Amino acid sequence: MPAVETNGVETYYETDGDGPPVVLLHGAGMDGRLWAEQARPLADDHRLVVPDLRGHGRTGGSAREDYSVALFADDVRALVDALDLDRPAVVGHSMGAFVALVYAARHTDACAGLATLGGEVPEPLSYAERIESHRPALVDALAPVFGRERVKRLLRRVDAWRYDERGRGDPEAIERVHERHGDVVPEPSDAERRKLDAALATYYDVSVDYSRVAVPSLHLYGEYEIPMLRRHARFMADALPNGTAREIPDAGHVSMVDNPGFVVDALREWLGNL
Repeated sequence: MPAVETNGVETYYETDGDGPPVVLLHGAGMDGRLWAEQARPLADDHRLVVPDLRGHGRTGGSAREDYSVALFADDVRALVDALDLDRPAVVGHSMGAFVALVYAARHTDACAGLATLGGEVPEPLSYAERIESHRPALVDALAPVFGRERVKRLLRRVDAWRYDERGRGDPEAIERVHERHGDVVPEPSDAERRKLDAALATYYDVSVDYSRVAVPSLHLYGEYEIPMLRRHARFMADALPNGTAREIPDAGHVSMVDNPGFVVDALREWLGNL
């Protein structure tokens, strides 16, 4: 099992292809299998590196008492250094997009480009988003009474009522990708889930200097993505010096599963211009 030490944890990763390096980061509660499967055509021209972030998948948990998006970004930098990757492009989905943005802002010397899918900036862009930023704290407060997963299921039902159901994508398609990849990956413990929720909650306290992210950046969002994330993608494209936003047709949040052809083609075109 390929792994390297990154800030005190053995980080599992997969790699494929040869050429300019591309690091692909997964979302919260997921792991690298979706990227490893869906982005494989990009390995024709690039070296793909797909890690499982700490607390996830085959990397698993660690002894640290708390996690943060900044810690995940530092883990990615340690992975880049350990594998001697020369200024990779960093691509992130959902929470992985948060990590990729912070990585690009803090490690500009080790980043050739930034791409996000279903990403979000730390600061709220509306009053409603200020309320939304307290969701992880709400989960923590109610979890001891009702159970963490039950609270999250309730919030997902509220989201389904508030937003277009198509934004959730096709859960069965995600499972089929996992099955094709063939790995049995253990579920994170409750302690790891709490640390992950805390990392998401404290993301809203992060400060990003957008002027530092001068590399070319691409910000993709699904046609059926929730309005907040569509808005954040366009904000990043405007705030970053070399940013571009594009809509992914017929896709929700897990867009690389909903419309993998469009995502791969958009990333290939963008990578070819770096």
